[in-house]
Amino acid sequence: MPDLLLAWIVAPTILVVLATGAGLLVEAMLGGPRLRWLTAPVGVACLIVVSTVTTLTSVLAPWTVAIMVAVAVAGWVSRVVSIRGQRRAAGPAPRPRRVPWWPAAVGLATFAIFAAPVVLSGSTTWAGWIKLDDNASWLAFTDYVLSLGHTIPDPLVSSYDALVWVNFSSSPDWGWFGYPRGAFPLLGAMSGLSGTDAAWVLQPYIACLAGLLAVTLSTIAVGLVRHRWYAAVAAVVSACAATLYGYAMWGGVKEVLLALLLAALCAVASRVLGRTLRPRLLVPAAVVALAIIAVAGLNGAGLVAPVIVVSGFVLWGRRHPRPAVITASAVGGAGLMVAVLAARGLLGDRLRLGVAFPDMGNLSGPLSPWQAVGIWPVGDFRLAPALPFVAYLLIAITAAAAVVGVVHAVVRRQWALPMLTGTSVLLVLYGQYTGDAWLAGKLIAAASPTVLLAAFVGGAALPSLVRRVTPRSRPARTLGAIAAALVVVGVAWSDALAYQQVWLAPHDRMSELEQIGTVFAGQGPALLPASDVFGSRHFLRALDAEGASDLRVHPLTLRDGTSLDKGYSADLDLFDPATVQAYPLVVARRSPLTSRPPADYQLAWSGEYYEVWRRNPARASNVADLPLGTYGQPGAVPECQQVRDLARTGDVDLVAAPRIPVISAPVPSLTDGEVVTVPVTVVDAAPYSLWIAGSFPGTLEVRVDGVEVYRGSSVLEGDPAMVNPIGTVDLAPGSHLVQLRHTTSALAPGSGAGPFPVGPLYLAQEVAGNAELVRVAAGDAEQLCGRTLDWVEAVRR
Repeated sequence: MPDLLLAWIVAPTILVVLATGAGLLVEAMLGGPRLRWLTAPVGVACLIVVSTVTTLTSVLAPWTVAIMVAVAVAGWVSRVVSIRGQRRAAGPAPRPRRVPWWPAAVGLATFAIFAAPVVLSGSTTWAGWIKLDDNASWLAFTDYVLSLGHTIPDPLVSSYDALVWVNFSSSPDWGWFGYPRGAFPLLGAMSGLSGTDAAWVLQPYIACLAGLLAVTLSTIAVGLVRHRWYAAVAAVVSACAATLYGYAMWGGVKEVLLALLLAALCAVASRVLGRTLRPRLLVPAAVVALAIIAVAGLNGAGLVAPVIVVSGFVLWGRRHPRPAVITASAVGGAGLMVAVLAARGLLGDRLRLGVAFPDMGNLSGPLSPWQAVGIWPVGDFRLAPALPFVAYLLIAITAAAAVVGVVHAVVRRQWALPMLTGTSVLLVLYGQYTGDAWLAGKLIAAASPTVLLAAFVGGAALPSLVRRVTPRSRPARTLGAIAAALVVVGVAWSDALAYQQVWLAPHDRMSELEQIGTVFAGQGPALLPASDVFGSRHFLRALDAEGASDLRVHPLTLRDGTSLDKGYSADLDLFDPATVQAYPLVVARRSPLTSRPPADYQLAWSGEYYEVWRRNPARASNVADLPLGTYGQPGAVPECQQVRDLARTGDVDLVAAPRIPVISAPVPSLTDGEVVTVPVTVVDAAPYSLWIAGSFPGTLEVRVDGVEVYRGSSVLEGDPAMVNPIGTVDLAPGSHLVQLRHTTSALAPGSGAGPFPVGPLYLAQEVAGNAELVRVAAGDAEQLCGRTLDWVEAVRR
């Protein structure tokens, strides 16, 4: 519970306080009208700009959080000074002003919806586990920009260093500044000031940004609809657009942040259009525009350009005839968009109908442009809706209502919604013809709240527009109410399915990595033979950890001369022993199926999921070795001739790791609520640890001979070679029955994920690595014959 409070209450409060203070500082620079409920969204942009500048140098980078706090304090101080000045001018009894509470309720409601999948799981974690490993990169980028700024680590020694070098060194993709860094310092500030690791505040950060997005949308809607409660509902539902919510359940920070900044830019830019133009009034819009570019890089210019064009169109229209306005805006807009496309190298034959999408990223295919409407009822937004007719009917109704909403806003000369809608449409079209499905998906997600907001406005405005033609507006009022209700149903349906399909990271296992990273800091470099990108890129960065299948600095070859592909794991026996010896530490997953590290490694730490092995320099490394066993049965009986040959390799002793055979049993398909019985037979009376392969959402209950030994929930394992512990039990020789019962609840997050393969079930008398080594002289090599061994090594005497 304390972890949940820190992550979901303290850290978001810190962000809101910092953002509001920075927004107040921007407001003080205006010398004019207040930003009101746009203060925090503009403050987020201000902090992004400030932190982007400070993290360009290693001198200021470590001070970035302190500078952000100083900016926020300056804003709050300026506000206090302003209030005192107003009170002196107004006399001893100034008239109190009512502060509307409903935008805060809008933000909190949206925050709660985005927080629900994690908070209701009962532990601090993040979404998108296995589906997207980019979250590990975001955490690594946060660590990097707040410590080294723009300086590349030298020398490169770890997977973390390799990731930094690939993304932040000079490259054709990102230029001298490297990967856009604007999204990460705020996450680092929440982590540092709350004393919580960035991994645990990643999802609260996303939820907080979504709440600020809803607040921003409410300021746009309130001037276009009659009732504030309706504007509140419209803002909450629009911020929860299906594609954006789906990306948030992937841990998509940048998509939610870009949606917030785009809405804020249109909101503050529209406020300038109704007043006499003064340079100071452009400060908030300029700050938000710079923040967009800081978050999205040069692609961010494509988000800013349409807003500039529309603003110029409206300002010019005050003094020039309509034909001149249309011509100037068309020429200027086309020229600006061409310049943006040319800067990104997206002209020529890449911009054509029927373009291929070579860059899929983690998508299974290009997203449909219709997902920008914000309704997509399916658990995984990468897939087609299960009921396409109903889905597309809801999409058509929403799109039609959105057109009405934009027309209503233009008639009312409220320019924020037309700017936001026009920009979103251009972004979606831009993404469709870039040949980059990954970028197109991000733009669709960032644009998706816009159409929903316009649809709500259209539903409310339909009677007034019809009244301009005919006095009979009652049918139009009913039709508008039905359209708005269907939008609510479509978004709620979509988000409920996404909630049921969310994949949450295993908190306990990741917490062990965090603990290892603290205890063994500075004692590396460390090798991770299993696929654990969150370990190699973030939690174990202080160990200079290198993942066997992650980005590597040093060649880590297998015995056959090949290397592991991304996302795969391998038993230590499969690695070239010389490459393993280069690492003083080995951080390995606990499993009865994996081999013990070489003889010169000693167990230094053991948890429920991981073991840390430290190489002892006093122990001689092996001259030659004989790996034994196979996957699923790491021990085997060597042939005596093989042992004799190993003993003849020089002046050596033989060291062997004894193994007791592992018992395995297949597990039938688990059906929700039913009991599956797995018979097992053991030979020796001993304590046995139980392990299971595969994944399962919901709750798994395990009983051995009727006695419960395990009750746990939501094990999601990306690597089929890995197993998870499910209890320990004392067994007598003979046959036993293991009963497994899997249950899910529709209200539990991730309950609809899967189905996943489960099994086999493994029983082991001891976890791999805890057995005592056996050492014999070369002349006594035959003592090792006939024994089940993990491996045999020839070591110097």
